[in-house]
Amino acid sequence: QKFSPASATAMQLPWDFHNKCRASFQADFLQHMFVLGVNVARDRSSPGAGEADLQVATAAMGLLVAVLEWDFRHSELPAAAAAALARNALQETAQVRPTPAWRPVLLAPEATAWLV
Repeated sequence: QKFSPASATAMQLPWDFHNKCRASFQADFLQHMFVLGVNVARDRSSPGAGEADLQVATAAMGLLVAVLEWDFRHSELPAAAAAALARNALQETAQVRPTPAWRPVLLAPEATAWLV
């Protein structure tokens, strides 16, 4: 039952495994990825930046977009509910609702001042 097609992923692992990995990544690494993206984009998009620097800045902006598109809504759900939502994810509208722990990172002046 644990590895039946209805409760397992294409990797033949239970949804609970993926949910734990996702929660761990969100808790331990996602903010660091955002800060890294901000720092690289800011440093490489300064006036006088060369073509290579602008390409790196563009890639860093892509990282920022990926972090901001992270689905924060379902990280606390039981495995069965998360699996059901994952199957219907294309029908939902994405919303950025990070946890309060993100407030200092997202509201820090260095996160957005360089964009102006």
